[in-house]
Amino acid sequence: MARNKRSARNERPAQNERRFAIIIILPLPLLSLFINTRTSLTQLEKNTFFGRRYVTGEAPLPSSEMCAEFYRLASRVLLRAGYEKYEISSFALKGGRSSHNALYWAHDPAWYAAGCGASSRLEGRRVTRPRELDKYRNFVASLGEVEGEGERESKEEVAEDFVMTALRTADGLDLGFMEREHGVALRGSIEEGAKFFIDNGMAEMLEGARLRLTDPEGFLFSNSVISEVFVAMEGRERAD
Repeated sequence: MARNKRSARNERPAQNERRFAIIIILPLPLLSLFINTRTSLTQLEKNTFFGRRYVTGEAPLPSSEMCAEFYRLASRVLLRAGYEKYEISSFALKGGRSSHNALYWAHDPAWYAAGCGASSRLEGRRVTRPRELDKYRNFVASLGEVEGEGERESKEEVAEDFVMTALRTADGLDLGFMEREHGVALRGSIEEGAKFFIDNGMAEMLEGARLRLTDPEGFLFSNSVISEVFVAMEGRERAD
């Protein structure tokens, strides 16, 4: 029973503010915050700390509503402490942004990677090494072909990847850039897909034709916003 009571207390965001106070005291230059809800149990790995602590009915994960409150609390406390939220789950002190992650969020990016399951992206192609250790050893020994080599991403896939990553950042999506790279029709479809969320305060159009999700409410509904934008983009592609 005591364990149940502790779990219930842990579901109250106001009582978790002291945990953020510890983070602020350190202070860490970069923070990435992720939350597992009751509807995301498939994301829990059994051999991790959270996987070992989770027990059905005894130590339940928080509800989606409670996770939203945790997220709002994190934004309030960390922004007040001088952090900036530069991506949906990333906070940084001045100069602490991750340049590593920013590379993935660029338009049509390129990067090298090595190791089991590592994925590189070169000239529009994703190149993935074998995930299993034995297969990876054989790959290294033979310098064989890697999974995915030769499969160039389409222009539509490049556009969708960039829209998704850009809308997850505080800088947002530069619609002028999208128009220059992908055409005026694509820009129009993005604006169409985002209109409902702009009208309801979950997204905003900044000076310079930059579409950005609001913080924290827009970020909380980022999957819905991005999905609607994708639907509008796909509708434009079918019409073409």
